[in-house]
Amino acid sequence: AILKSYQSDPYSDSKSNVLKKSTACFREGIAKDSLNPLNYVGLGMVELFRNNDTLKADAYFSKAFKLLPHKSSGALLLKRKKYNDVQIKALVKIQTAELYSATPRYYKSEELGKTILAICPENPEIYIANGDMLLAQNKASEAIAQYKKALYLRNDALTNVMVARIYYMARNTEEAKNYYQGALNVDSLFAPAYKGLGDVFYKERKIKQAKENYARFLELTGNNIPAKISYIKALYKAKDFEGTIDIANDILKVDSSKNYIYRLVAYSFADKDKPEYEKALEYLNKFMAKAKAEDILTKDYSYYSKIYLGLKRDSNDIRQGVEMLEKAYLADTTSAESLVELIKAAYSNRVYDIAIKYLSKKINGGDNTPGNYMLLGKGFYYNKEYSKSDSIFKIIVKKDSTYIDAYLWSAYSLSSLDPDLKEGLAKPAFEKLVDATSVNAEKYKKERFEAFSYLGSYYMFSKEADLNKAIDQIKKGLEVDNTNATWQLKGYYTLAFAYYKAKQWQNAKEAYETILKLKPDDTNAPKALKDINKYLTTQ
Repeated sequence: AILKSYQSDPYSDSKSNVLKKSTACFREGIAKDSLNPLNYVGLGMVELFRNNDTLKADAYFSKAFKLLPHKSSGALLLKRKKYNDVQIKALVKIQTAELYSATPRYYKSEELGKTILAICPENPEIYIANGDMLLAQNKASEAIAQYKKALYLRNDALTNVMVARIYYMARNTEEAKNYYQGALNVDSLFAPAYKGLGDVFYKERKIKQAKENYARFLELTGNNIPAKISYIKALYKAKDFEGTIDIANDILKVDSSKNYIYRLVAYSFADKDKPEYEKALEYLNKFMAKAKAEDILTKDYSYYSKIYLGLKRDSNDIRQGVEMLEKAYLADTTSAESLVELIKAAYSNRVYDIAIKYLSKKINGGDNTPGNYMLLGKGFYYNKEYSKSDSIFKIIVKKDSTYIDAYLWSAYSLSSLDPDLKEGLAKPAFEKLVDATSVNAEKYKKERFEAFSYLGSYYMFSKEADLNKAIDQIKKGLEVDNTNATWQLKGYYTLAFAYYKAKQWQNAKEAYETILKLKPDDTNAPKALKDINKYLTTQ
């Protein structure tokens, strides 16, 4: 029951806690009655649920089998009268135990199912177990056929509810309602049927009917705390976050010991259409203050991240948001999806040291695509570690000499190491970029314009200044795309300044006049032209 409850509600407890409680429960059962096979079956389920340890699980199942009636050959007897109810139940539990495994061995369950049917074909529990196994394999119609056989053998409220739940999971809400109503026809006071109807109406977004059925469910269960807890779980699953918050706060006023309710309230405030992140943070902090280490879910860290990155009150919030996502990943490092989410969040929120750390992990783990190297190189660049970024971009070029973006960012990195252009560190990189893009100059206009712009500036301001070479490079930049007004304006500004610096007054004048044609409201060109005209009139 503990394991099954956790599978249907992973919010109220952690997996480690559930495993401890279940193990303790089954071991206590063995201590009280070592001949009861159900406890050994339970321990086998725990091992499958823990980490899919089939060897340990099978060892426990073997102990359970030994407590069942056998032939001299060791095979199970096929005579119903030799089995008591507990032993039949143990067989059924072993059949469905594989449902607690990450990779169920359905063939084992099918073989055992045939044996159980031969022993007692009139037992409805067997058909329910067969239905569970088929449903786990996404064979919903076959599962329903088995459940209906169980219903034929035992038309009680509980079996009707079980069939209804299958239709509910299959999103056939009309049939689900029919069977929930069938349960009430058998027993009009059967509370789970009202809860089921509430769930169905929530799924159909019929809030009024949903609340009416849940009110009846609460009434029949004495309006007690466990029933209300069941209600808020349904509200949360139905994404009725306001309802979750209201009912949860009613519970907390009476009983604040159910710590995980603070979690659901926090999640609800964060998940609302208009999130209230400060309240979400308040409730999640309350949960964390009381939670033991084993109570904390990976999801808690994910929500902390969502809350902090939603608040973004300052850089500390952003940092904490990414670090919480890191904790979520570290709680389960097998999740490739979590790693990608962490890198994406770190990158988009400019927490580059964390982005670098996990991109490096990704690459070292074998995912060393040029794209991942580019992200890593850019991470170093944005983190102002320019030598490291340049080395990463050079690795890409070495792997793929046609990867133009890597040439460009290598040049950016070297340019950032030499911002005043005195050493010309980026000159060879931009020259390589020009060569690499010459084959497809039309495609790489932007890269070529940037390269010529840099080279023009280099020849103007470096220790090896050569204004004629500067002018030549700037003109090449202008020729890249004479229809791009932004590039033309930038190019003519640089060209005009180069002519001015070279004291080529007529050429400088023509360049500044071109600037005014491109940008009539420019304020700098008229001033420059005024100075140039003075020089021209004195010659």
